[in-house]
Amino acid sequence: MVRRPDFSLRFEVLDRIKAKVLSIVKERVEFQDGSGIDPIQKLIENAVAQNEPWGYFLQALGLKYGILGYPQNIVKARKFIRDNYISY
Repeated sequence: MVRRPDFSLRFEVLDRIKAKVLSIVKERVEFQDGSGIDPIQKLIENAVAQNEPWGYFLQALGLKYGILGYPQNIVKARKFIRDNYISY
């Protein structure tokens, strides 16, 4: 008899990812209505505060190219990259 793998944990993880994406989309819609900070920018800043490498990288990209809720500021981007040892 062949045992089938238990996919319940995988489905649970997918449900959590789906819920997170939906919450970000909802926050993004509220942000576009004129309230508060961009949720993607808030997520990145929280990652930087927790010393997550991907947060530093995305914040540098946002500053350098003016994406992810950050205004483009090359000088500030260079300083951020240099101060935080981000490899480019």
